[in-house]
Amino acid sequence: MDLIKINDNKLKIMLTPVDMQCYALKADELDCGGIETRQAFRNIMDEVRNRTGFDAKGNQIYVQVYPSREGGCEMFVTKLGLLCALGEGEERPSLSPANNISISPATKHQPQKQLERNHTVAFVFEALDHLLRVCRRLHARAYSGSSAVYHGEEGCYYLLLSDNASRRCTLSDRSMLAFLCEYGLQQNAEVVRLYIREHASPVCEKNAVARLSDL
Repeated sequence: MDLIKINDNKLKIMLTPVDMQCYALKADELDCGGIETRQAFRNIMDEVRNRTGFDAKGNQIYVQVYPSREGGCEMFVTKLGLLCALGEGEERPSLSPANNISISPATKHQPQKQLERNHTVAFVFEALDHLLRVCRRLHARAYSGSSAVYHGEEGCYYLLLSDNASRRCTLSDRSMLAFLCEYGLQQNAEVVRLYIREHASPVCEKNAVARLSDL
């Protein structure tokens, strides 16, 4: 198991196929609401705490899982209680001790036609520096879809990306979403659109990735 502490609120966990066997997990068959999956995750987090000091107990946890071709996976663990609001109207999981973990499988489970027809993703960043790093890396990867950035009244920054499947860099690529999750928290794009109408001001509504990558 390899661990990268991104910041005080976010951690990246990389599990090899051997690690997956040890925890009796299969990334492509995760029962996100199952008792066994949640217990395995708690066991993983116990080891994480012992090795890094990253303690998630008492926090509401959001976990994004991205399976690898070799049978392992990448997990991004975020302590939601220490980040800004998800957005008006978007519900969070219960904070009860038995249900304070929300596990989300990779977006590959969505039908490909749906991804191509309307593939817009939204991310929230708690710091401007995180947003700018994302823009630089997206620009370096030749991302050329539409992009817009907004500054929420609570201080967070929102990035909306609408991809063009005919372009070189597509958001349906799991590695792209995994990279974005290193810096921000993925949101429901429709909820974010509704939120920014009333509670955010535009920073750059056109070609945000290219324009902000120079900063």
